Amino acid sequence: VTTTAEILEWRQVKNSGGQSQLRPLIRTSVLLGGRQWAIELTLTNRDVMGFRMLLGREALKKGFLVHPNKSFLLS
Repeated sequence: VTTTAEILEWRQVKNSGGQSQLRPLIRTSVLLGGRQWAIELTLTNRDVMGFRMLLGREALKKGFLVHPNKSFLLS
């Protein structure tokens, strides 16, 4: 899927290996569990990873409870 978004700024982010990367930051909307809201998102190439996108604590802090031992609870 190809799309466009305004780059708000560039941020230094540590990847899972602890290395610092400069990534573009965009603002977009996310729809999860029937709720839609705006989030800020840094972009990186995740082609070889198991999940195309990760939602962090900041994106989920408004009304979601994460169960660490369960998956796909919202179907």
